[in-house]
Amino acid sequence: MNIFIDIYKNWTLYEWIFLGSSVILVLLSINLATYYFTKKWKLNLTITLTYIAPALIYILSIFGLQFVPVTISHISLIPVLLIIVLISINWITLISYYFKHKDRKSFSLLELIKEHKRDSIRNIVFLTITILSVSIFLRGELLILFIITYLSSSISIYLSTFLLKKFIND
Repeated sequence: MNIFIDIYKNWTLYEWIFLGSSVILVLLSINLATYYFTKKWKLNLTITLTYIAPALIYILSIFGLQFVPVTISHISLIPVLLIIVLISINWITLISYYFKHKDRKSFSLLELIKEHKRDSIRNIVFLTITILSVSIFLRGELLILFIITYLSSSISIYLSTFLLKKFIND
């Protein structure tokens, strides 16, 4: 628990307000945009769970870093915002595909799920290649934070495809 106390003591009020407001603002805006473009509440449930999963993974990762001799500083804000951006990009591609093809006669939600799965795999592969190429030049805290970002983003992107398949039925 020392790591959480250190984060609490070292972050300024501005950082806490910025982090909290940006996370809430992104979550609300993505949920409102999802409902506005699709008119389906089940998609909102899926996206909310998709944002909660990496938050839990990130907290567990920070707790796990307590046992590694790495200091946590203000740089630990980078994964939080980067994870939100990566998940939002993945979700925006789903919503834009739905909005573009929803009026087509042969459109089905199964097609949407398949397309989302393909896009998610592409995003995970791109993220893997990016992290591997950047990790050559990183050491210490920054390398660990990029690995945490990769794991949280990849797991949550895959989770979104699983949840979409589970909650959405034709």
